[in-house]
Amino acid sequence: ASTFQFNSRAVPQALRKWAAIAPRGATLKKLLVPRLRDQSPRMRELTLYYFSLIGAPATPEVEQSLTEIARHDGGEYARELALANLSSSFGPIPEVAETIRKAMQQDPSHAVQVRAATLFAAMHARLPAKDHARAEALAQAVEFFRHYGDGCKRTDRAWGWRLLGNSLLQFGPEGAAALRGLMADANNRQLSDRAWRIMYLKQGDQFFPLNEAQDAAAHKLHPWLK
Repeated sequence: ASTFQFNSRAVPQALRKWAAIAPRGATLKKLLVPRLRDQSPRMRELTLYYFSLIGAPATPEVEQSLTEIARHDGGEYARELALANLSSSFGPIPEVAETIRKAMQQDPSHAVQVRAATLFAAMHARLPAKDHARAEALAQAVEFFRHYGDGCKRTDRAWGWRLLGNSLLQFGPEGAAALRGLMADANNRQLSDRAWRIMYLKQGDQFFPLNEAQDAAAHKLHPWLK
């Protein structure tokens, strides 16, 4: 493994194709795992990024390394990628859920906090409807969404609510009910407006066409703009 060289310009498609071929994929992942503890911050980031493309092995060693990065790495991007890999490779097991929950509450970066909150919500939304952990995660995600209300001074205030709001929608009827509850908060106009936007105006990284009739119908449901 010591002779394995990384190419920061590697084409993601080529990496995915290589990883998809057995036994090459297993060999590649085995070579990558030790690099999660590399002394070079850049090497750790590259390894995390590569695992985000091909999937990190769901082993105790990998979970421990990802948890260490998520909690203590000095790189904001590295912490974010570690959280994403924990979520995708291990799902909402108690240890991973706790690591991600702590990040959403305690990480020094607001951007990492909201990414963690989004992951926390999304991975629990996939649980069965009657699972207590799912309901608890929704409640915590809704509480986090309240950070974007009146007087919000978060550095991610212009975009963080969109990410988290879309994750709330993944809870289906329960998520929609929670957003309607936020819309009904007459004492917090910013919060109710942003909840309305999640519910009735599609939020994302692409253009969503909306005709005049649809726009008028959506605005009729606005909590205070009549």
